[in-house]
Amino acid sequence: MARFLLAPGLFAALCLCLAVRAPAPRLALLAWVFIGEFWVERSLGGKRRGGGSEMLLLGAIGVICAMYIVAGARSPLVWAVMRGLQILSRYVGLTPWKVAAYELSAAVAVAALVVMAGRYTRLSARYALRLTAGCVLLTMLVLLQPVGCRVNAARAGDDEIPRQPLSVAFYSEGLLDWEVPSAGKLGIIRSGMFGLFRKSLERHAHSRGGSVLDVDSLTAGALSRVDLMVFINPTRGLAPAERRLLAGFVASGGGLLVLGDHTDIGGSRAPLNSALDFTSMRFNFDSAVSMRERWKGCLEILPHPVTAGVDDEMDAQLGTGASLEIHGSAFAVVTGRYAFSDCGDYANGGRGAQMGNCRHDAGEAFGDVVLVAGEEVGSGRVLVFGDTSPFQNGARFLSQRLVSNSVHWVSGEDALCAEGGVSDIRPFDDVAIVDFGACPKISRELFTDRSLGGLANCLFRAGLTPVPACGGSPDGAAFAFLVEPTRHLGAAGTWRLTEYMLSGGNLILAKGYSWPEPCAGLLGAAGFALEPVPLGRGEASSGITYGEAYAATYDGAADTVLHAQAFGRPTVITRPFGYGSFTLIADGRFLLDANLEGETAAVAENVRFLAALLCYIRKERRDLVPTDRAVAGNNPH
Repeated sequence: MARFLLAPGLFAALCLCLAVRAPAPRLALLAWVFIGEFWVERSLGGKRRGGGSEMLLLGAIGVICAMYIVAGARSPLVWAVMRGLQILSRYVGLTPWKVAAYELSAAVAVAALVVMAGRYTRLSARYALRLTAGCVLLTMLVLLQPVGCRVNAARAGDDEIPRQPLSVAFYSEGLLDWEVPSAGKLGIIRSGMFGLFRKSLERHAHSRGGSVLDVDSLTAGALSRVDLMVFINPTRGLAPAERRLLAGFVASGGGLLVLGDHTDIGGSRAPLNSALDFTSMRFNFDSAVSMRERWKGCLEILPHPVTAGVDDEMDAQLGTGASLEIHGSAFAVVTGRYAFSDCGDYANGGRGAQMGNCRHDAGEAFGDVVLVAGEEVGSGRVLVFGDTSPFQNGARFLSQRLVSNSVHWVSGEDALCAEGGVSDIRPFDDVAIVDFGACPKISRELFTDRSLGGLANCLFRAGLTPVPACGGSPDGAAFAFLVEPTRHLGAAGTWRLTEYMLSGGNLILAKGYSWPEPCAGLLGAAGFALEPVPLGRGEASSGITYGEAYAATYDGAADTVLHAQAFGRPTVITRPFGYGSFTLIADGRFLLDANLEGETAAVAENVRFLAALLCYIRKERRDLVPTDRAVAGNNPH
């Protein structure tokens, strides 16, 4: 309210400054404007984001008011500025009604001050009347805009969207594992299951002023404290009273996320279906089996906010889970177009996990089996996954968009389910971009020798969130990785990465000598080069194992740090680059799973070396004064 009342007076005073003859009143008015603006921003700007943008908008309104006084409503310049005001109001995100209220209050304030301050100005009452009439016309034009002026979330960023506090509860009676990748356990399969998902929700909830808690039973008090309820393979079914409470929680606007697995593993099927008792979705006693390995070309990802930016099976990271039975108001989100429902077998227990014969038999559903489904119940939403794989630690590197969209949609935040960008539901603040765009030989399929799942696991251990990318700028990320690029970066790509390092980013390039042209310009910008001197897998005394190393050279600058060498030739070097750094690993295979960390095995010395390298770069680049390398890197071509 204070801003609403004070701002028109501030800008009315600014308008009068344009016409006041005497210097003393003009200086007094200007002082009033600056003091008032400072007070508004100091007292209110921290409580509401966009305060500065609103003041800018009000400033534009005041300028228009002054132009009406001086030039009249028929001036083309006035109409041009008026159109700019309409665009500005859309960008700032103010509703037209609020803009109109500001305009009318500014018009009345300026008109009153014009009449009262006539002896200090050349203005008369007819100008005040012209001003009021013009602002009324402007108000009518602004009100013709659509009411929804909020800028798109994907373009404006998270700070432009109002966020409500968010609290999350996990149902603790289930098959749960909250471990995260740690130094003591090597091999992706030993890195825990749902710890990164929980850590992501904890970070997200805390940023929203909420919390994450565990509940072993559903009570009215527990549900009143949360906005999102999560079930993961529960082993205890809900009592009738708990089911009624859960149904009321969702109907009144709560979110329910249910994650399960195939057949009746751990006795979870009945508890899962008890949590879905009030919905039109159920878990089947089966396994959804694709016709091709790892669902290649077998998924149908339907258009929905949950699947925004999820393009293929690599982004979905679905494994072998249960199919879902849906009817009524429930709808499919992801289906197995070329898959079948393989009925479970209780006799095949133990390691068999109650799975069937993995063959299509008579009577088993074939084609379009539902894998992910959703339903809106009252004011709330329910989202069900027949497979927990996308939420497990090993898949989080590639499934981040699907996981983030799922949490946003089930929480009622459709606008945040946007394509592209870095997910805001991530376990750690610092991001490491892993760019596949120039590296077509690198596989996005996890658990293969040429994939980067082991690199992602090492980054998680280091407290970084690895994010896959396909070209584009890594701006804002703490690290960016290029592994064996074979596609030419070009002048634009080279300059983009150079700017990234100059502004504080840390680039790590793993590249052998074979076909060095794609990144020759980038290496030259840092004073690096690769020589056609193969070093193979290095020497036993080097402390690390290479895939196919080559000799690296540099221009001899004193700021270059040598981290590793083989047969007396440099192989891993780092040097400052502006506020950032450039690290060259002269081995295109060093960061691949086969040489770093796979599903069950790891090269321990390489994992330790990478952890130490990341630690060194983060420590050395903190509070760094830019070096002369910024000047040398200004023209990488």
